[in-house]
Amino acid sequence: MTEASILQSEAMIPHVPMRQWVLTFPHPLTIFLAYRPDVLTEVLELFVKVVRYFYRQKCLIYNVPPIDHDDPSYLDLYTR
Repeated sequence: MTEASILQSEAMIPHVPMRQWVLTFPHPLTIFLAYRPDVLTEVLELFVKVVRYFYRQKCLIYNVPPIDHDDPSYLDLYTR
């Protein structure tokens, strides 16, 4: 597991400043989302879109081409 994380951080992730993202909600909203997984799914999809947008913008600043994560061949670019 550690070797895989080292490979990802050193070889596959572009060399740009990274942030750790934490998504928290107020307690009443947490309870609501616990009982409404459909709403939680939409909230998490929106969160992932926002984080992806943030990093794509950072990649543009550092002239790193955006990666199409739907295409698994992108891993070959960072393992050579």
